[in-house]
Amino acid sequence: QPQWNDRVRKVECVLSFDTPESPNGLFVSMENFQGYGADYVNLDHTRSGNPLYLNIKWKKVPKEDDAMKTDEKEAAPTKMAIGVEGGFDVEGDKFDYEKTNYLAVMPEKVLIPLPQPEVFPRLTQIFESPTPNIQLHPVCDV
Repeated sequence: QPQWNDRVRKVECVLSFDTPESPNGLFVSMENFQGYGADYVNLDHTRSGNPLYLNIKWKKVPKEDDAMKTDEKEAAPTKMAIGVEGGFDVEGDKFDYEKTNYLAVMPEKVLIPLPQPEVFPRLTQIFESPTPNIQLHPVCDV
């Protein structure tokens, strides 16, 4: 069972290959921190009775950098190789991610955008903190 100060990094459903990049995102159980795709979150809710999930959605957005366009034209591959001079460059970041988080309330799957400092002050603290592991008390006033 996870503890209140454990780090959580969820990027894939435990039952499928859904990720935060999937159309409906990934639903992370607030009870056991397991990730579920949209097709499986109702199954977990029925099994566990847990009504709260964190819905994580990442949208890939192509970079529109002029420098990147220039670099791509200048760095056209001349060899059939990957990651070497004259070959295909795989190091460059060509995308940014728009990351959104929602509090999902089951079984209706109501999505509440996060952070909402006026409604959920502790959750706002978690999402806006520069450190991934916030020291909160086991009983919080959310």
